[in-house]
Amino acid sequence: MRRLYPIIAAASVLLLPCTAAENLCPCEFDGNDDPQNCRVYGQLGDDVLIPWYVASQDCLDKHNIKISAIPSYTLESMCNPPNANAFVNYLKFESTAAATSIKQSYPDFWDGDANPITLIDNINGVDCKENSNDCYNEIKTYFSSNPSEIEKNCQTFYYAAKKDLELEQSTVRISICNNEIEEADDEVCGDLKTQVEEIKAANPDKACSAFGLGPVSGGNEQPPTCSEEEDDATTSTNISSSSAYRIRVIGLLLVFVSCTADLLAAV
Repeated sequence: MRRLYPIIAAASVLLLPCTAAENLCPCEFDGNDDPQNCRVYGQLGDDVLIPWYVASQDCLDKHNIKISAIPSYTLESMCNPPNANAFVNYLKFESTAAATSIKQSYPDFWDGDANPITLIDNINGVDCKENSNDCYNEIKTYFSSNPSEIEKNCQTFYYAAKKDLELEQSTVRISICNNEIEEADDEVCGDLKTQVEEIKAANPDKACSAFGLGPVSGGNEQPPTCSEEEDDATTSTNISSSSAYRIRVIGLLLVFVSCTADLLAAV
């Protein structure tokens, strides 16, 4: 037992930086997330939140996961500030669910009953069958004069992009749980792979599909709410939620297990 004292003492020192680095704020999926400093929240069908690590792009690529999320630079070019040319060009060339929904809401420009959706026959006296480019110029003129319409529709695009990015994270957790990709998976998926394997081992009755679940809407536990406050040019993150304490305990336990395993392996 006495021989373990140095190990325990070393562990207490080595675990400090691990726990200090823990950040349990939810990822916003708005293009501004730092994957090292946010978590993707889910549960296994029991309404007990799990702060999952974020899968890197390399991890997603390794598992061949690419869901049609609108690139953040495309969103910025259309929406910040509102840009009629970029916005209408996106609607012209894309047929995503979000783009289709928006076009269906403007019957003065698009035939929402057509499959695929097409321009109506005539816009402001312009024959769209003869000259579709001039019709799109008419649409651009409308949105240039009504930037608030672009802002309203950009919320649809932002929401769609967020849901796609969240779905990528859910899908890769299921893939890791099913051990669909083996070679080099430890390297590219790192902490998330370890976390999935540990939670799977602790919950052998759970199907891998459960690892893709998000928080229960209106459930007993909800992800913490984080806010940033500027104080003497430094930014601090505050977590305010009834479940924040329990979530932090779960997160710290996961870090403890990971760090202790690394330490014992080195002894």
